Amino acid sequence: VLKDAASQAIYGARAAAGVILITTKRGKEGILQLNYDYEYGISEPTTLPSFVGARDYRNMINERSLNDGGGNIFDPAVNDNYDELHRSDPDAYPDTDWQDLTLNNKTTNRHRHDLSMSVGTEKVKTRASLSYVTEDGLYENRDYDRYTFRVNNNLQMYKWLEANVDIYYKRTETLEPSLDPNVIRQARLYPGIYSAIRTDGLWGEGKDGENNLAATIEGGTLDQRFNQISGILGVTIKPFEGLSIRANISPTYNFNKFNEFTTPALIPRQ
Repeated sequence: VLKDAASQAIYGARAAAGVILITTKRGKEGILQLNYDYEYGISEPTTLPSFVGARDYRNMINERSLNDGGGNIFDPAVNDNYDELHRSDPDAYPDTDWQDLTLNNKTTNRHRHDLSMSVGTEKVKTRASLSYVTEDGLYENRDYDRYTFRVNNNLQMYKWLEANVDIYYKRTETLEPSLDPNVIRQARLYPGIYSAIRTDGLWGEGKDGENNLAATIEGGTLDQRFNQISGILGVTIKPFEGLSIRANISPTYNFNKFNEFTTPALIPRQ
């Protein structure tokens, strides 16, 4: 961590808030070493809001309207018997928990695999690593995969001259519904009085023909692939004891691809 002005000077305006230098692991002199690590994790929402049912929602909307000097929006007689009406005809009197239906997975599973190799002689030292991370989503059509590969090479050409050649590649693949990246927010827009799935298995009408659950599951997907290749070519010269002169070239190349497929889910109209 660089904090004083003198050490930050070579980084210019980018160092206004300080500089953190991060170095990756390097190869060491010795026999070939192989290491494999596996990590498994579970993620879940810290907390989720709870929502009132359809009957309470209808009563609260009426109460708000009456407090504002208006009349009832929903028939009070239907409200009083809404639970029974819902049991006898859930298509006509829905009571939908949109959040619960959307979050079909209450937890996500995360897997990480790391494989590394290190070998070196007095003149050449190499370290290579390969990593793969995958995680599923809390809802349909949500996945995340990341692949990384790195090779670090140190070359001791002369006592006073050393070079390093590093190569890094990262590929990230994400899949999500094309409806909206914030699917969880969409799942909280509609109250329970709108139908998501009918008893015959078809999609419900939703609100004014818009059914976010149907759009999340059958409305299409956005497939994104991000690729990055970078490298470092560095030379270190030590003309005499106590002085090191280092020069680096570090190009980075990004190339990405996006595929989006959108189709309207079949929503019955009443």
